[in-house]
Amino acid sequence: MAIVELHGYPGLTLESARVLEDARGAIAVWARPTGLLVTRAVGTMTAARARLIEEGAERIARSVPRHIAFHDWDALSDYDIEARLRLTQLAIRFRDVTEVHVIVRSRVIVAAVEAAGAIVKNLRLHPTRSEFERTIWVHAAKHPV
Repeated sequence: MAIVELHGYPGLTLESARVLEDARGAIAVWARPTGLLVTRAVGTMTAARARLIEEGAERIARSVPRHIAFHDWDALSDYDIEARLRLTQLAIRFRDVTEVHVIVRSRVIVAAVEAAGAIVKNLRLHPTRSEFERTIWVHAAKHPV
């Protein structure tokens, strides 16, 4: 399963991302030290993929006190329990300092994201791709490479 590049977003090319691909899916993680975290995942969220998200959030936290995250998980269909635990711990660690935007389609992933909404104060589940992309475009322009 291949990651499709985020076309048109300044600096969000596959060359500038950390990418992990295998037979179960893929993830690309962009972590800008200016405070922008973007992920795009397909297939299954595994512990290794969740670890890439953690590493990106931690890199940003060393540079700025607050960051904004965008998770394009529209093509994510499932998750491993260890991945869910890692992402829940990440949400707890960053619940007060993070604004999170997510787009998902899978009912399993929607339920997990909604549960995370009880932890993360500023979590927004976007109902449409156009709304998600408009929001990410505004924030990507505010966080240059």
